[in-house]
Amino acid sequence: MAKRFTSLGRSSRLQGLEQVLERMNRKVRKIKFRSREGLIKGGLRVMRGSIERCPRDTSNLRSSSYVIWDKTGGKTAAQFRGPDAAKMKTNHEQVLAKRRAKMPAKFQDPRVEIGHTAEYAVYVHEDMEATHKIGEAKFLQHALEELEDVILSDVAMEVAREV
Repeated sequence: MAKRFTSLGRSSRLQGLEQVLERMNRKVRKIKFRSREGLIKGGLRVMRGSIERCPRDTSNLRSSSYVIWDKTGGKTAAQFRGPDAAKMKTNHEQVLAKRRAKMPAKFQDPRVEIGHTAEYAVYVHEDMEATHKIGEAKFLQHALEELEDVILSDVAMEVAREV
């Protein structure tokens, strides 16, 4: 159906405008979906990079890594060891539940969140004075910095599949 519009006091009908707008809206939805896919790829890359750089004692800090992208989607390492394993697993699940609750519904607002749920993660991450046999401080930040262009390329390539 053609829409009526008024311009300079004259009433006219626009032919085909609704179809054009619907086609464009479908493409925008597909672009959102594709950008989400690129962000997920990038988030998984950063999680792997963070794990590689993460200081290792019991490997529990590495196991506390996660990436989530909506209320239900995500990936986590979550294989805790040692006497605190049960407590860390419970904490991990609680943190993820809280973080997921704050994520938008699927396809609403494409985003990912990457982090570590170990209670001491921020202290290890920020302690530039500590020395580690394996790993480094700023493990998450360094992974993100190193992969920034790759992530943007992932998103651009996914979006290009729809444009």
